[in-house]
Amino acid sequence: MKHRKTLSHWLTNRFLLIIRNEENFAEKRTFSFTYAKLIVFCSIFLILVFSLCFYLSTTLLAAFFDPTHKQIVLNKKIIALSAKVDSLTTEMEQKAAFTAIVQRVISGKDEELKPDASNSVKAVKGNEITQLSTVDSLFRKEFEKKESNVFSVKNVSFGKLSNLILFNPVSGIVKSKYSAGRQSYEVGLLVKQGESVKAVADGTVIFAGWTDQNENVVILQHEDNLMTVYKKNSVVLKKDGDTVKAGEVLGVVSDPQPAGNPNFYFELWYKGKPVNPENFITF
Repeated sequence: MKHRKTLSHWLTNRFLLIIRNEENFAEKRTFSFTYAKLIVFCSIFLILVFSLCFYLSTTLLAAFFDPTHKQIVLNKKIIALSAKVDSLTTEMEQKAAFTAIVQRVISGKDEELKPDASNSVKAVKGNEITQLSTVDSLFRKEFEKKESNVFSVKNVSFGKLSNLILFNPVSGIVKSKYSAGRQSYEVGLLVKQGESVKAVADGTVIFAGWTDQNENVVILQHEDNLMTVYKKNSVVLKKDGDTVKAGEVLGVVSDPQPAGNPNFYFELWYKGKPVNPENFITF
């Protein structure tokens, strides 16, 4: 009676594959296998081939097989450019706001600027900042060697300003005081001719040039949104972009004015608003 084969028997039944030389029938190689092993091997091979094809179709060959590949790449570029435009827009807005503050400082008006040229500097000597090249190095060293008096900030409630220590920009007599009501945001000093003008704190020169109203003006940007303005200089020893240390000489005070009028003006601005310099510096 013939024995009936089951599926288990069919899968586990062993077979022998012999490879012989066609000319002399010499045995070259022998392979032993079952259908179960053959099915597992073929399955693994197909899975590997499918995985490799899928990887290539989504990476290296995506441009040839995926019709949406170009659109996806373009969308990514658009998103990246959009993010860059947003960042540039924000940066431009910040620079525009900062420029508006500087214009307000130069004009001496605590109000929003209109987009016209009335608040800009009316006259500039030449295309660049005027430097008096006739001032020799010995003259500069003489002023920079002078000691500057340091004064502690008085106890006033202006946030971080109350913790700063500011140098006295010049030694002189206060002739005109700060008055927000009269929109006079500067302190006018009567200073001896040839007195050196010093930076009140570490900062960067953001403007150094000539104006019709205030002669040579120097503006420094300090940390914590602090800005200082030095007006009526006869000589400016710094240029835009220079980094200065506290007490470093910026220029020289102009000639004395008739009738004892101030020949030097100093302003202090915090977060785009003028503040009374006498609250922070003892002149």
